[in-house]
Amino acid sequence: MAATTGSLLPPVNMPTLSGGRVLIIAGPVSDADGPFALYEWTGERSAEIQHPRQIYQWQRDPGEAGSAEKPEGLYRLDRSGKRGYVVIYDRPRADRVSGSMYLADWLPYEAKEKGG
Repeated sequence: MAATTGSLLPPVNMPTLSGGRVLIIAGPVSDADGPFALYEWTGERSAEIQHPRQIYQWQRDPGEAGSAEKPEGLYRLDRSGKRGYVVIYDRPRADRVSGSMYLADWLPYEAKEKGG
């Protein structure tokens, strides 16, 4: 396979924020139940390993094996002057769906300055 150069675009699930920050939904794929977390990462050229900052972790009910919601996407939505993101899920709980209506979560988000 030939090496390529160029810049990579963030996947759809990784909104780019000001200052080059990226939000990442992390967790298992397929039928695994989690855990799932939301991270903020600011990439930079460095010889050192970089670590994203965890800003949220979804709790799961251990009694619901195989039916855990899986956070799938984020959409920026500010409410009452506060920055935040709407979270949509793959396999949402039945109580989230009513006809063609879907009840999503909204997570407040405050960006932290690097080192903060």
